[in-house]
Amino acid sequence: MNDNKRLGDIVTTEEKKILLGGGPVYFQLSSLREALRDKTSAFKAYLAISTFLVFLVFVVTFAGAPLSLAGISNTSHPADLQVHKVRVFLGLFLIAGFYTLLLLRQEVSGVLVSFSALCIYFLASGAARLLRLLPEPGLGFYMYVLSWLVGIILLLLFAREAAR
Repeated sequence: MNDNKRLGDIVTTEEKKILLGGGPVYFQLSSLREALRDKTSAFKAYLAISTFLVFLVFVVTFAGAPLSLAGISNTSHPADLQVHKVRVFLGLFLIAGFYTLLLLRQEVSGVLVSFSALCIYFLASGAARLLRLLPEPGLGFYMYVLSWLVGIILLLLFAREAAR
């Protein structure tokens, strides 16, 4: 009897709830409204802009519009187009993973920095390929580089805002 009394003094009410099965649920998805409730307006704006840009690039790439990689950089090599489509699909997959982390209310700033590092790789490898392929860098090449740089800066600003 004396041991039970001492155990009751040591274990808190929250610990008793967890031990009895009423603990916190770690993999419960919240709604987007709940996930964004504590976020700043800049975070919400970066989220909207990033999502819009990824879906715009996805639609433009797979619809064959003149704003795709082939139209901008004047490349018509099938391998370049396939690599670009893989990159765009990977971007769509990554944004789905990002939203999952956001809805799970996990920390997302590290993920955004990782995404920006991946974009730096895509920029470097794509620019190097275009420099080897094109006879001289033209407006399309500079638009390609500029669009990647804008995306990288947006992701880094987004990561800074997510850390707040």
